[in-house]
Amino acid sequence: MSSAESIIKIEQYRSAFISIYQAMFHTAKALLYSKGYKEHSHFCLVIALIHLYANEKRLLMHINLLEMYRKDREKAVYDGKDISEKECNSAFIDANSFLKDTKDYLKK
Repeated sequence: MSSAESIIKIEQYRSAFISIYQAMFHTAKALLYSKGYKEHSHFCLVIALIHLYANEKRLLMHINLLEMYRKDREKAVYDGKDISEKECNSAFIDANSFLKDTKDYLKK
């Protein structure tokens, strides 16, 4: 997240957003690995987590955001979609919250 923060400071919001998404993706992988599974794609990771954490409302909220950001990241990478400062900052806040909640959950 520190690299994303540095990129935000130079107003490269698309690059920062991609970095933020990657941090969220790796956070999600930690949740999947904790259940003994490995991911095979970004999409499959989200589907697996929805099923594995269906009863964890806080984590499920983050997983749903991850899916939204996955689609935005895909558009940014493959279609050249611009990411606004507001979108980037929202994703940054969400990613930090996801990381914190995941750490708390995994400590249980």
